[in-house]
Amino acid sequence: MVTAVELEIRERLADYVGGRIDLRQFQEWFVPRAWREATAHPAGPLQDLISTIELRLAEFTNGHLTAQEFKESLSSLPYVTRFAHRAEDSPRTWTSSASNSTLADLSPS
Repeated sequence: MVTAVELEIRERLADYVGGRIDLRQFQEWFVPRAWREATAHPAGPLQDLISTIELRLAEFTNGHLTAQEFKESLSSLPYVTRFAHRAEDSPRTWTSSASNSTLADLSPS
């Protein structure tokens, strides 16, 4: 089951992938959240998500990924594309579909 924190991280990540915030804004929000959550939840799906994002950030900042490859690697994470394509006029309406109903059950439409 997807937790509220995991959902929030995926939504903010999608805001970056979708161009609604820039990388600096995402990092300023993500880094303290990741630290706090990693300390509170050292194992499990939430930590896996945080670790994946941190790895991609490190690969990008060290020049191993181009900006395009970086965004593509983040958008390939489960559910991120769904959030990245949500309609601008209604922040809780998403225009693409996802095959996993667990998140859909948590996400208002």
